[in-house]
This record gives sequence, C-alpha cells and structure tokens, in this order.
Amino acid sequence: YSNDGKLVAFGSADTSIYIHQCMEKGFPLLAKARGHSSPISCIDFGCDKGSDSAAFLRSNSISGEAMFWTTRGKLQTPLSQRDTAWESQSCIYTTSLEGAHSSYNDHNGKVTS
Repeated sequence: YSNDGKLVAFGSADTSIYIHQCMEKGFPLLAKARGHSSPISCIDFGCDKGSDSAAFLRSNSISGEAMFWTTRGKLQTPLSQRDTAWESQSCIYTTSLEGAHSSYNDHNGKVTS
C-alpha cells in the first residue's frame, strides 16, 4: 500500500506490476507496468518532494533488475527519480546502493534481501 492508502501494487511472476486504486467498492486496476524480464521481487512507492501522494514506484526483479515507474505504469529513468522521497526501502537494487553488492559477486553469492 502507498502511505496515503490510495494505491496498492502487486508484483507478479508474469513480470508485471499491477497498480490498483483503493476504493470503497473494490480495487479497480489503474495501470499495468511491464518491462522486467523476470518475476518481481519487491516494490516501493515514492512521492514528489513536498507531496504526500504516491506518484512513483520502483521495483526489483529476481534477476536483479531495478526499474522506475509512474503510478500510471509509465517507465521512468533512474535519473528522473533522484529527488523522489521513497516511502519505504524494500528494494535492494537502488541508485543509492549502487556498487554495494559487488563484493558478494566474488563469492558466487547473489544478494537476495
């Protein structure tokens, strides 16, 4: 759920993210974000600085992809998200952690959480 309670997003094994509105009469689909090449492992909502409404998502896949989206499902560039205030820190592959995982590659390990 987004912090404002207006949106919920589900990552799927079909490599898509389903973004739903939270309303009294169900959860109508707002958008479907597609672009990952493997199943989704985590999602974070984000807001424009100074706003309390979720406007963005970032997601990771099980293969280590990191992608950024609007809540309408439009793909964004990482650079365009540099001022986003992320509501949570569920995603382990982010621009703020770039390079932090490289030391584990030498040990045949893959960072998973």
